[in-house]
Amino acid sequence: GNDRGDGLRDTNVFGRLQLGVTLAQAQADLDRIGEQLRREYPSSDGAWRFTSETLREDRYGQVQSALVVLLIASALLLLIACINVANLLLSRATTRQREVALRRALGASGRRVAFQFFVESVLLALAGGGTGILLAYVLTRTAATSLPGILGRPGTIHMDGIVIGIALLISVATGIVFGVVPVLETRKVQLHSALKQGDTRLGGSSGNWLRSVLVGVQVGLSLVLLVGASLLADSLWNLMKQPLGFEPEHLLTVRVALPWNTRPEAVRNFYNDVQQRIENLPGVEASGQISSPPMTDFHVRGSFDADWLPQVSNQPAISAENRNIAGNLLVAIGTPLLAGRAFSAADQVSTVPPVLVNEALVREFLPKGNPIGHHLLLDGQAHEIVGMVADVRGVSGAIAAEPGPAVYWPANANGGWHRYFLVRTKVPPEQVAQSIREQVYQSDPQQSVGKIETMDQLLGDAVAQPRLNAAVVASFAGVALLLACIGIYGVVSYLAAQRTQEIGVRMALGATRADITRFFVRRAMVPASIGLATGTVVSLVSNRLLRSQLYGVQPDDLRLYLAVLLVLLVALLGATLGPAIRAGKREPMEALRTE
Repeated sequence: GNDRGDGLRDTNVFGRLQLGVTLAQAQADLDRIGEQLRREYPSSDGAWRFTSETLREDRYGQVQSALVVLLIASALLLLIACINVANLLLSRATTRQREVALRRALGASGRRVAFQFFVESVLLALAGGGTGILLAYVLTRTAATSLPGILGRPGTIHMDGIVIGIALLISVATGIVFGVVPVLETRKVQLHSALKQGDTRLGGSSGNWLRSVLVGVQVGLSLVLLVGASLLADSLWNLMKQPLGFEPEHLLTVRVALPWNTRPEAVRNFYNDVQQRIENLPGVEASGQISSPPMTDFHVRGSFDADWLPQVSNQPAISAENRNIAGNLLVAIGTPLLAGRAFSAADQVSTVPPVLVNEALVREFLPKGNPIGHHLLLDGQAHEIVGMVADVRGVSGAIAAEPGPAVYWPANANGGWHRYFLVRTKVPPEQVAQSIREQVYQSDPQQSVGKIETMDQLLGDAVAQPRLNAAVVASFAGVALLLACIGIYGVVSYLAAQRTQEIGVRMALGATRADITRFFVRRAMVPASIGLATGTVVSLVSNRLLRSQLYGVQPDDLRLYLAVLLVLLVALLGATLGPAIRAGKREPMEALRTE
């Protein structure tokens, strides 16, 4: 066709697979077509390959791993809540020990009593699940569109019958799960002892042992969430403090697109006129043009040969991101020119325009040489490299990706009906937005301005997904920590109430208040410490799933683990000391008289 020989290919084709055809089979067919085209058109198609993916992967592939992380965090928080409720129900079952014994003495079977406990726990879970469904419905109606990227598009996140049904099923399942613990313990009730003595101990020491196990598991899972939240927060901090290669403050982006069939001369005249008008506006420090600014998900790659590299037919040596620029762009965005010169007015109208390259291209393909004066070869033409600029994040990929090779072309010489004006201002950028719209209209009343955003907004959008991940997991971790503290506080309070007479006996035999306090602290912190150790091991294994979400931090970062362990230990110790100190302050005679 007429388009063969272009160095750029930016067309996506959509197709529906026939019933029973897999993606692998479709890719195999594309490979055969590609091989045939390479044989028929070796000069233009020799280096190109077809790739395919499902529409779901194309739309949601970038957020899939993040959603998996959030799903796992949600499951861990749900499990922690189940353990907490199970502990509370176990303590409540203790006070109902005489009721259980009386019902069984009157003829109720163990299965009947167990069924009652299960019904109560399931109703409790359904009440909580119903509240959660109502809250989720309100949030999806009001806040879902504020989520970043594809998740914030209308209709992406919504409530339907399937979601509600799954939520209700999970509620029933969790009710059964945290109802199992008290049911198992009621089967150990001794009828004669319970009815005659009113013994408040449920299953002897086994109930206390089970509480300790539940506390340890709860603490361990809380540690996993806290470590995950710390890793994501540290990763976000590392990402935010990385040098961008440009200065986003006081930088405005203005999108303008002419009709695609506008004559090249008319395109050049229009953009030059608007450029001059913008630079003359009060409050504007510098202005430039670019085909796509950093942090926008628009990528056009080109393949080149180079005069310093071996040349192989149909196998270009360099693949790089292409950008068309004009005006005083480098000054406007604050990107340093490291060597050579910027484009001149003559370059913008040259038939064989020169190019600028970035550090990454030189680092990869000319690591020990000077690129100035060398040439990139494209379609039989040699384009001189006249300058080298600093790497800019968000040009060749996501902000978290290391900058890759990039080539900058003179926009007016290389065409380009679609451009962005990047405007550096001395005043808040929003104050000049309307003036820029007016200048575009005055230059050509038939044209309009597209989206106007500050670079800070684009930068915020670029880190919105990792910020959301860190915020959600951190909130889950905070709730988990609170539940763990409540759980250990409840266990110590229960133990102190259960052993009131024992406290009196110990103090009567000479134990001090400090001895009593240490006794209960030890009883709580031993299972908690085992939970911390187990949680650390689980975190080291499970947090490898976060590797794709991390930047500048390793999943086994010892510094973060020690910090989380310290925070968790202090919080748990604080939750333990309250009831332990109160137990130590009991008067011996009062404790001995307690029934």
